[in-house]
Amino acid sequence: MTKLLIVSGLQIHPPGSGGQLRSSGLAAALAERGMDIEIYSLVGRKADYLAGKPSGWMQVAPRIREFVDRTRWWAAVQMAFYRLHLPPLWITWLLRLFRPKLLRQLLTTCDWVVIDFPFLYPAARGSTKPVLLNTHNVEANLATGLNRHLVATIEAAAARVANVIVCCSTDDQAHFDAVNGPGRTLVVANGVDTQRFAQLAAQRQESRDALKLKAGTTVLLFAASNFGPNAEGLAFLSDFAAQHEHLLEQRHIHFLVAGSVSKSAYQKPHLTVTGPVAAIEPYFAAADWAINAVFRGSGTNVKMGEYMAADLPILSTAVGQRGFDFQSGIHGLTFTPETLAGLLADHPALQDRRAAAVLAASAKAANLGRISMRAATEPLAQRLLSGV
Repeated sequence: MTKLLIVSGLQIHPPGSGGQLRSSGLAAALAERGMDIEIYSLVGRKADYLAGKPSGWMQVAPRIREFVDRTRWWAAVQMAFYRLHLPPLWITWLLRLFRPKLLRQLLTTCDWVVIDFPFLYPAARGSTKPVLLNTHNVEANLATGLNRHLVATIEAAAARVANVIVCCSTDDQAHFDAVNGPGRTLVVANGVDTQRFAQLAAQRQESRDALKLKAGTTVLLFAASNFGPNAEGLAFLSDFAAQHEHLLEQRHIHFLVAGSVSKSAYQKPHLTVTGPVAAIEPYFAAADWAINAVFRGSGTNVKMGEYMAADLPILSTAVGQRGFDFQSGIHGLTFTPETLAGLLADHPALQDRRAAAVLAASAKAANLGRISMRAATEPLAQRLLSGV
């Protein structure tokens, strides 16, 4: 039986961000194929530290368990880098010097070591087991200045030690092929558990009532975790709502931003921001359209897979749709900061539910192999099970 050890910088379960959704979805899809998954996470959640919860194992699913290391100095260093808006270089530096005893033991009993984000690659040093690098982006593309050089160096070193590199998109695959040469990369898009969205229609009215939405309001959902490009997207939507009040009032359009991209909930005219939520599905149920207002990044956005799985028609920037088969007018609508107002004012699909449903169905059909994590992981599962 194949056993995977996933080494993560942050607690993965329960998932609350796009990165955690990718990692948890990957683990679940591989566990469905009979693999045993152990996860070692270096840092836990703030509430557990405040409650004095010790390090320990939790059983996530029949074949998945996660050990969360709540040693406080790991968390203190992580928080310092976060507050200084620095990439998590600390993980690489500290793992070069020190690896917890349990982590070293787990490295000897697994069949594959899965490094979740390149910064963790020193965790596998000295191991005789094959290494899989699970990338979420080209991390260097998200850094600037000196940090960009440091991150690119770490990313290249992580790629060199990996036997298999899993990428979110073909663009990212091309990047890693250029670093290492082709042959070791696979594309596993940011698929999701499509069954999560099976009951949305039944929740729709209750969800809209809870949000105090007027009948006839067209709700555009931006699902967003606490991540730089998402924060920029929230700022864009907030400014847009303030600058186009008359248009949004005339067209009965309301933006709904759900997730940890904002630490707190608030409302403005034509804009509701929920802050962190226990479950995102009720906000999908309340939505008529989805919007992906990200303007930079690499890899694929988990939210796009969720939008398609939930049968929502999509408005997206060109950056937001990367990694998917998405042609404007066929699979959804592409916008720029300069064209969004015109689309909301004039495009017939915004006012015609049947036309919007056609766009949503077309996007889902074109991307089924990408939005289902089970389908997306098939080539990877075969490689892991074969031991090659």
